[in-house]
Amino acid sequence: MNERERIELLMKCYDLSPSQFAEKTGIQRASVSHIISGRNKPSLEVMLKIYEAFPSVDMKWLMMGVGEEPVPQKALEVAEAVSGTLFPESAT
Repeated sequence: MNERERIELLMKCYDLSPSQFAEKTGIQRASVSHIISGRNKPSLEVMLKIYEAFPSVDMKWLMMGVGEEPVPQKALEVAEAVSGTLFPESAT
C-alpha cells in the first residue's frame, strides 16, 4: 500500500471527503486532490500535518505502511455500543 492508498484509507475510516480532509488537516484542497489523483506524492510536511490532525494513527503506518492500520470510526462506535450492552455498569 503506497502513501496515496494509506491517505485514502484514512479518509474512508473517518468518513471524510477530500474537502473535509483538507480542512481538518490544514492541507490545501488542491494538494489533497493532486495526491488522491496520483499526480503528486505527499511531502513530509503534508504527512506531518496528517499525523497532527490524527494523532491516534500509527506514524509508522502512515509514513511507511508498517504497523497498525486505523480502524473505521463506525466500527469503533459499534464496538463501544456493544461493549456497553454486554457489560452494563452494575448498580451499587
